[in-house]
Amino acid sequence: MKSITLPESALNQLAQRIGDRLLEGHFFEKGRITGEELTSFADHGQINKFLIFQVFQAWEIQIGKLSHPYFNLDHPDIQQQLEGLKNQLSQHIEIKEADFRPMLSRAVYNNLRLILDPKASFADFFFAKGDKLPLADYERHAQFFSDLDFVVNSILRYYQKNEMAVVEKDVFFLKMEKVIEVFNRKSGQNFEQYRHELFKSLTGEELDAFQKAVQAKLEEERRRKEEEEARRRREEEARRQAEEEARRKEAEEARRKEEEARRKAEEEARRKEEEARRQNFFASAISKREDAPVFDLDDELDDEATPVTPEPTPEPIVEKTPALEPEPVVEEVVEEKATPTPVVESPPVEEEKSAPVGEMPPVLESKPEPVAEPKPEPVAERKPEPVAERKPEPEPKPELPQPEAEKDPQTVLDATKSDRPMTIAEKLASQRGQNPDKPTPLHQSLNGNRKIKLDEIPIHKQYQYVQKVFEGNNVRFRIIVDKVNNAQNKAEVEDILSKFVLSNGELDRNDPVVSEFLALLRNRF
Repeated sequence: MKSITLPESALNQLAQRIGDRLLEGHFFEKGRITGEELTSFADHGQINKFLIFQVFQAWEIQIGKLSHPYFNLDHPDIQQQLEGLKNQLSQHIEIKEADFRPMLSRAVYNNLRLILDPKASFADFFFAKGDKLPLADYERHAQFFSDLDFVVNSILRYYQKNEMAVVEKDVFFLKMEKVIEVFNRKSGQNFEQYRHELFKSLTGEELDAFQKAVQAKLEEERRRKEEEEARRRREEEARRQAEEEARRKEAEEARRKEEEARRKAEEEARRKEEEARRQNFFASAISKREDAPVFDLDDELDDEATPVTPEPTPEPIVEKTPALEPEPVVEEVVEEKATPTPVVESPPVEEEKSAPVGEMPPVLESKPEPVAEPKPEPVAERKPEPVAERKPEPEPKPELPQPEAEKDPQTVLDATKSDRPMTIAEKLASQRGQNPDKPTPLHQSLNGNRKIKLDEIPIHKQYQYVQKVFEGNNVRFRIIVDKVNNAQNKAEVEDILSKFVLSNGELDRNDPVVSEFLALLRNRF
């Protein structure tokens, strides 16, 4: 058995149309309809049965309301009297026309559902309150069916024959399928054809044609709704675009007004400034000047900063003080004894000291002292005056041989020492009379002027510092050295070390190379 589904709107419209047709030409006596008229109101008997069922439901509901805690309504005499009252009420049914019209529409609607979907209709009729129904209630309600009455009566007979007091929902529908199979086999009529005939008898239309018309109407309604929705979306989009355009124009106008106000304010400010400048001579005199660049001095060190290439250190220019030539001897004639002209000795030439690498040594300018002019005396005979002899410079004392210290095991650098040129540190050590084999600590050799010169640090030392302290980052090594050179005091050097060197948790502070590098930086001050 196949259920035929139609939209609720179509069913309601069809029920209303059938009800209006049944009411045509019917005249209610005194505006009312009686119970006798209900039994034969429509040609289709199922509509009359459903009208009577609605009255039956109202009759039971009203009688069931007769209860009160002060009265014993269960007394046999009361029950006998109530039964008589119910029978009397059933013989005096009168329904007003205004109340009857909705009753008729419901009866037609339920009849249509019974034909189109019998299973759902029986479920609502018998099992609306639960999946089980007492057989007595089922028997009392079964008499309200004329369409598909063979299904209801066949199942009633099955329960009565087997003396079962309760009708179960699942068993009911199993038996319903069985009854339909027997109907198709014994009646010589197909159940689906039977339903189509019932529909035509009730509505006057073919079921297939009505379904097609409903589907076409639904399709038309769907298309109309889609068009309406599309139209509404277009209108909404146009409205949104208009609002957006209006907002854009408002924003543009506001921006234009703001720009105009700003321009006017700037012009007014320039006018006032120019007026004030004209009134002040000094402001007018210094107003024309070029803007100088301004630099931010609080920039922090960046690991990835552009490497700072140190400028080449100019070679120290040592100007030697030229030796003062002796004054020309003026021969003077004296009478008896010539008074010798005092000879002014040239000031002793200071021994040149090697200036620290990277700084210009001071140039010693020798200024000759004024020579006293000889007083003229009676000249008897000019004799040459003795020329002052320059004192010979003391010869350097030979250095005493130093005892040789124990030689460390020869390294690659020691093996190649004779083949490589002397470093600046070794030259300085040799000039200061130090043993190049045991040079002084690097920080003492390089910090003569308290500046660290990268060119004075041996290449192999630089390589060790970069690898051990800066993990191979040569740029960071040069930046740290440059930053320490620019430090103003020892506290600033310590701050730089704390932030950019000692903050490395993997730094081995016990490594001699690390200790040497730290000492080199700390010896800046």
